Parts: sequence; structure tokens; C-alpha cells
Amino acid sequence: MKIKPFSYLCFLTTVIISLTACGSSAPIPATINATPTSTKNQIVASPIDTVTYPPLPTFVPLPTFVPIPSPTPLINSQLVDYWLTQYALATPIRTPVAQMKHNSPRVYTTNGNVYFQDSSGKAIQITDNGKDQYPILSDDWQKIVFYRGDNYDSLYSINADGSNERLLITSKSLPSLSQGEIKAPTFKPNTHYLLFNTYLCNPRPTGQSYNAPDCTVSIYGVDADTGDFLTQIAGGLSGNTMHYRNFMVSPDGQYISVASSGHISIYRGSDIYYQNAVVYNITQPAEYLPRQFWLPDSSGLLAIVATDKYNERGTPSWSYAVYRYKLGETAIQIPLDKTIVRTQGDTSCVSPDRNWILFAGTDINSGQWGDLQGYYLGNLNNGQTRPFTFYGFPWDCVWSPDNKHFVSYGNLSFSFIVPVDGSLPIPINGLFLEWIDNIHYYYETYENGKVDSRKVYVGEITDN
Repeated sequence: MKIKPFSYLCFLTTVIISLTACGSSAPIPATINATPTSTKNQIVASPIDTVTYPPLPTFVPLPTFVPIPSPTPLINSQLVDYWLTQYALATPIRTPVAQMKHNSPRVYTTNGNVYFQDSSGKAIQITDNGKDQYPILSDDWQKIVFYRGDNYDSLYSINADGSNERLLITSKSLPSLSQGEIKAPTFKPNTHYLLFNTYLCNPRPTGQSYNAPDCTVSIYGVDADTGDFLTQIAGGLSGNTMHYRNFMVSPDGQYISVASSGHISIYRGSDIYYQNAVVYNITQPAEYLPRQFWLPDSSGLLAIVATDKYNERGTPSWSYAVYRYKLGETAIQIPLDKTIVRTQGDTSCVSPDRNWILFAGTDINSGQWGDLQGYYLGNLNNGQTRPFTFYGFPWDCVWSPDNKHFVSYGNLSFSFIVPVDGSLPIPINGLFLEWIDNIHYYYETYENGKVDSRKVYVGEITDN
């Protein structure tokens, strides 16, 4: 298996080190035909007073996968020597692939301005403020939301053709308990309705750098087309500066899972629909929130929760467990035969089909930080795990849409695409950006580390 494109070899030393290192939308309704277990705090009433939802989806058990045979270890082996000889020492390694006929539309910023690249690959500049950052794109590729300024307190929206730019929301326009930073802007699936967190945090104590000041967290929704229907979905929740968000939206857009104060509750609109769906330890002195992964059919979710009682302030816990929750039922722990532990970077990496988890692990009941044995690929249907050689570091681990590869990062100079079947990793001479489809992806390079020399390429995984 090999890859296109590839160009320079300045990353060889780092590679060796990393090889050995461990349309329009309907607003969220104001009233739900269900008995709420909490009250809502609505700012602007939705014109929809009553909505009848279809029956809850029926949970279909995930298929049982045949375990993948354990691969031949690659560290300190002839395979590594072969890989270094055949790939890392080739000159040049790869060249950019031909321009694809159809790309996945995307948004990005350059020099503080937002650009939209359509499906033909043509990019247009749609803002010229010079202070815009972190744009996101709606599912229909028509609406863009982004931050403006140096602080995360002002969100703007604009159409993909550059029309109808508007100040969507500022933290100053929200109730006093919700002023502060606006975080985690997220489009409700297949709509232009935007959900986001607000974090109002206490000042960091003087002289303390590694801590997590307590915050008051809320969740709001707003129509990104008009700025109307600003609704508080949940308010007054506990939080801290370790976290960027405390909610996830189900793929069908019907539910919002919210983690706070030792439990995950499921909201429908601005009412709690399933309370205490998952209950977890509140770590001390700072609460570390579970990571939440909705199942593809929206029938439930996975939650990776901390199993330690204590953590260093501002630091994730050491050990974790995975729970599967089906709507309306009791959460059940998935019995992995290894313990998930924290390393530098992400705690774990779950596949899009929610059948696999890649994690740093050790023997069950091992409670020492130094007991890390390596990385494992776990089957989330039967709990079986197998050793897995990891390349680079598990920061922002990103799986391919077909669940066959994931991406790990070495540094800004290179990345790896790692096959889950245990075959040799595919090095990228640049920083992976995002998947286009199962075999194509965007990545960027910087000549001599200069930002103004940024170039974006399309990479391709091939079978020969």
C-alpha cells in the first residue's frame, strides 16, 4: 500500500523517534410532548408550540466482528528497516495527485480571512476582516459560522457565496451568568440551527498555571440565517477550563447529550428527556467530563468515563472505562480486557461505526502511572483487544469514513495514515487536515515553516 503525494525527507529523524515512542432549519421547539424533568429557560419563544415526534428508534445490536489477527510487531524489527529503506529514504517519496473532479467543499482561514472551496476545487475569499478564525460549514455547504477577533466572544455567520454576513451572537447579549467565552459552535445536523456552549469562569488564582478554574456553563441555540430564536437549552451547569464543550448532538438531530455534575442527561429540545442516562465519578479536585460518541443510528451513545476518584487540578484522570447507553435503558460497561489509560494527547479514539476503539492501555486493575504497556485496538462488541503498534502521537486521532484507517500526527512537518489491519503506516509529508472520502484527504505543507508559504494538497491512498 502506498500513498500520493509526498515530497521531502526532512522529517526522517522525527519519524524514527516517533516510531519508537509510545437549507434552512426549523428552530429547536419550545415545547415537547413529553413530561419534562427539568424546567427550560427560553429567551425568544419559537413559533412552534407543539411538535409530535416519531417513535423512538429501535436499537439494533452492533454486528459481531471477527477479530483481526495480531500483526507482526514493527518496533526494532526487519519490517521497520524495510519501511525506512523503501519509503523514508526514497527521493522524492511522492508527488501530488492529479486534481480530483469532485472534492468535498471546505472552509478555512488564511491571514485572518475566511475562504470557501466548492466541490470543483475553486476557492473564493468571502471575508476580508483579517481577524476571522475557526470557521465551520453546514451540512448543505451553504452557511458558514466563524469567530471574529482575538477573543472567543463573538460569532458571525455568512453564506458560502459571501452574502448576508451578520453578527450572530456575542456573549454580551446573553444573560449575566452566561457571559464569557462562546465555545463548541455546532450545526444541528442538516439544518442552519446553531448550538453552542458558554463558559463564564472564575479568574485563575495568582501564581497557579496548572489548574482548572470553576465555570458556569450553558447551552444555547440560535438560527444562523437570521439570528432569531435565541434559546437557552440548559443553564447553570458546572464546568471548568479543562473542557471545550459538554454536549454532543445525535446524528438525527433529535437529541442532545449533556455531561455535568456526575451524569449525562439526554435533552430533546430544551427539556430533559432521559435523566441520568450515564452516571460517573466526579473526579477531585476538578471534574473531568466523559467523552461522548453517539451511535450512527442515534439509538444511544458510548461514554468514556474516568474511573479514578482523584486527578491533578487541570489534568485528565489516569484510567477510564467505556459504557454503552441505549435510549431509555441502563448504561452497561463494555468489558474491555485492558484498562484505558491517559497518555500525552487524546485518551482514546473511537471509529465512526462505534465498533472499535484505539487506546493506550495496561493490564486490568493496574493502578500505576508507569504501568503503560502500549496501544491496543479494542472490539466494542465483545471487549476483546489486541496489541497495536502506534506511529506518531494520538493527538486528535481521526478515523477514515470507512473505519479502515486513522490519522496520527508527528509534528507540523508530517503525519501518518495508519491501517487498522496492522500493515505498514503511510507517511504524509505534511499536516493532515481532513478526509474527503475513504481514500482521499486534504493535507498542508509549509516551506521552511513559513505560514505564508502554506500549500494544500489532495492525498490519495492506493493499493499499489
